[in-house]
Amino acid sequence: MRQFRDGFEIVKTADTLDDIKATITEGPEQDRVISIIKNIIGDRETVEWYSYDTHSGEDGPDEFKVLESFPDKMETVYDSASIDYGPSGYNSIEIAPHVTTLGKNYTYFILSLNGSSFNSALSDYYRVSKELRA
Repeated sequence: MRQFRDGFEIVKTADTLDDIKATITEGPEQDRVISIIKNIIGDRETVEWYSYDTHSGEDGPDEFKVLESFPDKMETVYDSASIDYGPSGYNSIEIAPHVTTLGKNYTYFILSLNGSSFNSALSDYYRVSKELRA
């Protein structure tokens, strides 16, 4: 049974990494993106995920809640649009680490995969819960 929190679907980290691997052609670009995502997620077993293409129109998630929870300012930590990114298209990752909401610390990130000069990359929105440290 699918579980949701604040409009995000709670998914296994391993499934997220498998989906990325299936989307990006095997090679250096796939390795770079997977490495960065693993660093962002850390040792968490689950992540919170929202995809307009997957979740739009469903009863469970709330798109406005998800998008409004994202910080106004995100930093691009990876963008392969200007390098030789390979047959899968370009990929980008934007992040806002250490955002405190209702006493919880989250890292928000947007993963955009398979863009091309004729087609924008599809974006998925993620939130990873981090423990507050003293």
